[in-house]
Amino acid sequence: MAIIANQPYSLAAGYIDRVAIQLPPRPPVVWPVLVGDVPLLASAFQHRPGLRDRIDRAWAGHTSVVLSGGGGVGKSQLAAARAQQALAADTELAVWVNAVDTAQVITGYAAAALRVRAEGAQGQNAESDARAFLEWLAATSRSWLVVLDDVADTESIKLWWPPSSSNTDGRVLATSRRRDALMSGGGRAVVDVGTYAPDEALAYLRHRFTDTDTSRLLDAQATDLPRELGHLPLALSHAQRLRSPTR
Repeated sequence: MAIIANQPYSLAAGYIDRVAIQLPPRPPVVWPVLVGDVPLLASAFQHRPGLRDRIDRAWAGHTSVVLSGGGGVGKSQLAAARAQQALAADTELAVWVNAVDTAQVITGYAAAALRVRAEGAQGQNAESDARAFLEWLAATSRSWLVVLDDVADTESIKLWWPPSSSNTDGRVLATSRRRDALMSGGGRAVVDVGTYAPDEALAYLRHRFTDTDTSRLLDAQATDLPRELGHLPLALSHAQRLRSPTR
């Protein structure tokens, strides 16, 4: 410790010299930075080129895209694939936030603020740090992608939606079961996500059975399974596990 002032500083019953702890300098930020836990892609993940093209077209005219659809259609998996692609393409910051409630959004943003050394972020107040992060996003020249997974409260999230970037390399990708008008407000583009196309559903099953060395189970009944389950990705995942024998 080093004395930085000779004036006495009152403490309890006595006096001590005012001192400052010499902290080591913080190391510089090493880019790229990933904040949050991006889900692993499921085995036999289907890239769904038709949906991928629609997302690309939506992003051509908007900085925010919302993947909207019912449960089990694969919205989070599509978002995870996009986050992985962004990092592989040298995007400097990728942030994955569980957006099911506002508190988790604030916590995720506060963690990101500290990671990127956003001005004003002190690590003492999560909401203050989260706002500092949003200001950093608006001003930075670095490329970034923020994923808001499973947006539920469309009214509250408006206050925490990432701003338009000062450059063209800032993007927001959200997933939600909501389909109300608020999701398409604020310059956001909504892309509806439905079930697999018939060929995607069959390709998924073929891949899964092959991966588990159970391709012999791909009988005529198995090829009818996607249609019976409505081509729903989550239902097909469960069905494949049920048909595969226990090892």
